[in-house]
Amino acid sequence: MGSIVNVFVGIVTVLIGSALLYVFKLRQLYLVIPRLFEYSTLSPNGKSAEVFLINKGRQTEEDIIIELDKNSNYTLLASSSSQISIVDNKIKIERILPKSSSSILILAEGGNFSSSSISAFSSKFTNGRIIDSLDSVPPNFGNMFIGVLFALGIPLLLYLGATKIPDIYYQYKASKYNEDIRNQWEGIEKFVSTDLSDNYSSVEFPLILQSRSRNRDTLLLQYRAVNKLAAPLDIFASYKGFFLKSVDDRNEKFTIPPYAFEDFTLRCYSPMKGKEDYSVAFLLSGGTGNVVSLVNKIKIE
Repeated sequence: MGSIVNVFVGIVTVLIGSALLYVFKLRQLYLVIPRLFEYSTLSPNGKSAEVFLINKGRQTEEDIIIELDKNSNYTLLASSSSQISIVDNKIKIERILPKSSSSILILAEGGNFSSSSISAFSSKFTNGRIIDSLDSVPPNFGNMFIGVLFALGIPLLLYLGATKIPDIYYQYKASKYNEDIRNQWEGIEKFVSTDLSDNYSSVEFPLILQSRSRNRDTLLLQYRAVNKLAAPLDIFASYKGFFLKSVDDRNEKFTIPPYAFEDFTLRCYSPMKGKEDYSVAFLLSGGTGNVVSLVNKIKIE
């Protein structure tokens, strides 16, 4: 299951990374004619128009050309940059920096000038798009994509913060135990997540396997139980494994007095030969109803 999740996370990461790279490289060059003046004092047959160029992308646009209807004559009246000119019914702009704009005021004489009078609009790297109004100009797609990721990421971060961060903290607490304990016991992270563990120091553990020995088909497991609570600690032991079970075929219970330790021995029937892995499950109960499950992994030789 973990490997499937890792593969899924890897695929999603690659897809998001590819999408980010795409939207950040996406060119967004727009043209709007926000104002068109039907009458001009400069020419009785002319119309004045403002041509507004917008580069919403994150890359510089170069060699921009706006091809105008050849039925009219055009004069450049004013512009926001000295790099703008009109030659042979073409408005030429040398460059527009990322996330910036240029404004051009032209006089069109003859014909009926409007946005439809623009026959082509392009730069060195992309074709531009004519927009009806300034309000209709799309936002920067990269910023919009980041905004969507941010909006989706906040609930995700809150979820991870509520579910994963405690797990990471408990994994860290469990790592404080020595390697022998970590290798021999399952459920350490569950133990350190309960109030029961608060009564023990970061290196103290309630159960210790002190020795193991065999007498023919009987395996003797000697444990030490340590109770750091102000109340009795009940320990229930059960045996996991087809051939591993209590000699008298029952689960066993031990009660350790407050602030005390006791040694006890489990006598397990185990006729298996060779090296096998088995386990003994313990259920610890004490204090204000704390219940912890710990499993001792045992290699029988």
